[in-house]
Amino acid sequence: IEYESKDELGKFIKTFNQMVEDHRKIDQEKIRIQKEAGRNEELFRTLIDISPDAILLIGLDYSILWANNKMLRMFGYDSIEELRELRAVDFAVSTEKGKIISIMSSLLNSDYPNYTYESMAIRKDRTSFPIEIQHAIYQNDNINVGILTNIRDITERKLAEEALVENEERYRIITENMADVILILEAKTMRLLYISPSVKSLTDYSVLEIMSLSHKDMLTP
Repeated sequence: IEYESKDELGKFIKTFNQMVEDHRKIDQEKIRIQKEAGRNEELFRTLIDISPDAILLIGLDYSILWANNKMLRMFGYDSIEELRELRAVDFAVSTEKGKIISIMSSLLNSDYPNYTYESMAIRKDRTSFPIEIQHAIYQNDNINVGILTNIRDITERKLAEEALVENEERYRIITENMADVILILEAKTMRLLYISPSVKSLTDYSVLEIMSLSHKDMLTP
């Protein structure tokens, strides 16, 4: 509004124009914030979808409210609609369902922000595989509305652990049945960490007796 008068009407118009300008700036800032929020949401969705882990939001009744694409691929489902027909415990083998319900229920009624544990999952084709689960409470206005869950396939980790145990057992059998004495010393302190049972035939000391000696005592003729 343009008005040159300096009387009260002129002051009113000037004030009105300033209010209009202020509102215009506020509207522009709102639009900027909305666009920025939209970009951040899109980035967040992209990061979730490219995550190597399955991510899902579980309702308080253990229904599936949302899941990323990795969840579908990991468990062999075609759409989120299929998942919504199931409950969270339906992705676990029967022997693990009670444990999972107990953990989620305890989490909802405790002050712990999250909880991580291992379990056995079952795919749509009924094959099972080991997983690591991390739960975190999802809130809206400080009210619990669901459980945000991250699921990681740990098949390769378990295979590596099993291979390590097998190798350790194999080496144990070899060292315990060979004639030569094998020992392991800590580099800095020269403390005996391991000695093979064959030391008995060489020194007439048992493994426990040798382990209780210092390296100086062992070297004393």
